[in-house]
Amino acid sequence: MLNNERGAVLPFVLLTMLVTQLLFFSFLTIYENQMQTYILLKNHYQSQALLGLTERQLNEDASLSKITFNIGEVKIQRLGEKNYQITSQLENGYSETQVVDYYIEEKDEN
Repeated sequence: MLNNERGAVLPFVLLTMLVTQLLFFSFLTIYENQMQTYILLKNHYQSQALLGLTERQLNEDASLSKITFNIGEVKIQRLGEKNYQITSQLENGYSETQVVDYYIEEKDEN
């Protein structure tokens, strides 16, 4: 009686290749999602930094309408007597809008 077990190799190889490809594409998808999250987070922090710097400048000079930085620009729009809408636009197209209340910081003369 001949004992032929060579036919079991092909299904084993195909199953191993399928599992390997599933793992590879799963890791690739996770990596791509992490990179997108990192890029969005970086853009958010840069935009928030521009908005913070603009808010500080707005307290010093309320007549500004636009401030240009090396990574983008911020447009300032007056909504009311003490309300401003500031919109940051990064060079890569990412933008955020924030409404701020303008107030004059009173300085102590002592």
